[in-house]
Amino acid sequence: MSHVTVGVDVGKGGHRAAAYGPAADRVLGQLGFDVDRAGFARFEAFLERVAPDRGQLLVGPEASGHYHRTLLGFLVERGYRVVLVNPWQATQFRRSQGKKAKTDRIDARMLARFVAVSAPEPASPVPAGLERLRELTRFRAELVADRTAALNRLHAAVDLAFPELRSALGALASRTVLAVPQSWPTAAATAAADRAELERRVAAASQGQIGPARVDALVCAARASVAARAVEPAVAVKVRLLAGRVAALDGEIHELEAAIAAGFAALGFRAEDFPVGGPVSLATIVSEAGDVGRYPSAKHFLSHFGWCPTDTQSGQYKDAHPRLSRAGNRYVRRVVWMLAVGSVRHPGPYRDYFLRRTLAGKNKMDSLVAVGRKILATTYAVLKTGRPYDPAYRPERPRPRTAAA
Repeated sequence: MSHVTVGVDVGKGGHRAAAYGPAADRVLGQLGFDVDRAGFARFEAFLERVAPDRGQLLVGPEASGHYHRTLLGFLVERGYRVVLVNPWQATQFRRSQGKKAKTDRIDARMLARFVAVSAPEPASPVPAGLERLRELTRFRAELVADRTAALNRLHAAVDLAFPELRSALGALASRTVLAVPQSWPTAAATAAADRAELERRVAAASQGQIGPARVDALVCAARASVAARAVEPAVAVKVRLLAGRVAALDGEIHELEAAIAAGFAALGFRAEDFPVGGPVSLATIVSEAGDVGRYPSAKHFLSHFGWCPTDTQSGQYKDAHPRLSRAGNRYVRRVVWMLAVGSVRHPGPYRDYFLRRTLAGKNKMDSLVAVGRKILATTYAVLKTGRPYDPAYRPERPRPRTAAA
């Protein structure tokens, strides 16, 4: 057990720290410091006062959003032992201590006590390449969420401005369809558009796939549209801006995916060495996993991402279909689910496994979870051994022992 534990309640512009001595069962000191070079220097001086020997010190900042990351990097660079504290676990610990009040001072004290009681393993530093890759993949996930929100709002606006647009030209998410509302955001504007310019714009956006016949159908639909004329001027502004935003986000996501693929390759990984997935999805799993050496087995690897059931049992009752744990990494959980869904749509070992379970009477959703478990376990094996995935590989089963003659 560490002689001194320090809990840090992190904030946007400042942090609050408290040092706790488990042997004496008392708080050794507290400090509030700013998120800047001078503030971090004050915090380091505080750590040296409460524990001159760094080997006897364990610092536990709360992993709250992104606010802890600069402090974590500062401490790791200087050789301190650091453990990240889950905010939910810290809250449950504070409640178990009977503390109903919640202030930064109380939270810092509770974090220090929690680190002393739970004695977690110090966080291992993430390699710089993986940390950069994780930053890119998380940013891409945020941009994809922004694009989905903007696209949903665009659908609602187009339903008023030109409801026949999708049936005449195609899905709004395509680059071809987005080119029309950026210049002609309403049915009336499309009907009055210069025909040659409209054909040229659509042909360029579709790379020649859409010709004059489809443009004729588009113009006819615009002339006979049932668009909401009363709000047309306001809706036109919304459609034009939203279509431009979706198109811009498409370009940014494409640029990010190229950077992710380059970073993935720079670390020595190849998508074809893994069972399923492309550079973006695999980079998400690899970067969120960090150093694979810290997982003793595939079960630990799956548990880190929350890809394991939450068993519920009381007396004679046991839930026959437990839900997946919600404690896992949300970025990887979505990626693994999409990989599982995609893998069962195409011929291969995962589709065969899914069909075998389905024919045996297993629930399809449970079977998809099982496919995701296999994907993660195989990915772990590839990362752990450094050998590429071999679909023909079958693990050797131990032979039964024969009785001695």
